[in-house]
Parts: sequence; C-alpha cells; structure tokens
Amino acid sequence: TESLVLVKYWLASSLTAGQRQDSWGTASLLCEILEENIKHDRIESGELGFCLHSFIAIILDPNNNDICPQVLKSLKAILSTIFSNSTKSTLVDGAIAVLHKLSLALLQIHQTAFQKLSTTCYTSK
Repeated sequence: TESLVLVKYWLASSLTAGQRQDSWGTASLLCEILEENIKHDRIESGELGFCLHSFIAIILDPNNNDICPQVLKSLKAILSTIFSNSTKSTLVDGAIAVLHKLSLALLQIHQTAFQKLSTTCYTSK
C-alpha cells in the first residue's frame, strides 16, 4: 500500500502523458501483485479498501484521462479476482464502503463521458 501512495504521487506530479504512462506502468505491476495477494488470501480488507480508494482517486483525476482505459482494465481484473471466489466474502464485506464509493465514481465517469459524447454529437449537427 505504501508503494501505491508513491505511485499516486508520481501520477499527480506528472506533467506529460509520457510521465503518466511511466507511472502507470509501475502501478500496473502493483496491481498484478495485488491480484496475487487476493488470490492467495494475503491481504486484509483494510488494505484492499485503501487500494480501491486509490483507484477512485486516479480515475476521477481529469489529468489521468489518457491512462484511464488502462486503469479500468486493471481495476476490472482486480474486481474479477475479488468476486470470482465465494470464499472472498469476508474481504468484500470489509471493503464494502469503498466498493460503494467506487461504484459511484464509475457512474460519475460514465456520466461525464456521456455528456461529452452528447455535446460533441449535438454541436456537430
């Protein structure tokens, strides 16, 4: 989790798309480690909640729009790992509040994208 804080800082400090791509490259490795830790029950619900909250911060930052598809792909893999096994219910229960926030963040991203699409289509008429 400490490494994720550092990567979030790098992303926030990035001035170019290339810097964000490099920072996300490091974060994607951390996501793979997170997936493995979930699969092998080596993570507590508080740690998972912290990691998911980091995803919320990353995807809601408009500066990260260029890496958002990659972030969402990693998030999908992590959520699939969490929900693929019914024995992970304790882990889910412990992180349910953050999962709820994540759902709202994803709805917000969807709404923003829909508004941009609608505006673009409307102005092109």
